[in-house]
Amino acid sequence: MRSLGFALLLACGSAHKPPPDNTAPSAEPSPAGTIRVLVQNDDGGVITLVGDRGAAMDAANRAMAKHCGDNRFTIFAEGEEAVGAANPNNPQQIAVGTEWRVHYNCVR
Repeated sequence: MRSLGFALLLACGSAHKPPPDNTAPSAEPSPAGTIRVLVQNDDGGVITLVGDRGAAMDAANRAMAKHCGDNRFTIFAEGEEAVGAANPNNPQQIAVGTEWRVHYNCVR
């Protein structure tokens, strides 16, 4: 999705740079599946799966275990979510795509 937003920026001639890529590779790097940690706090977080869902889910499980402790997290929602990016020159123009996201809670 970030690529689509960046393409819109390029198409409109904007010199604006895209946001930094915060893709966190899995513990065993795999070009087939990685994650992006969107939110982490004391209660849990949200992780986006990128690429191969199986490999990315393995990386997400490792990230959740590292954040909350082994077997100390519960996934309460998982699925495809709509995401969008606005054209900075025309905020009413929004490109929409989807990402697979995992929402989890830490068990305290």
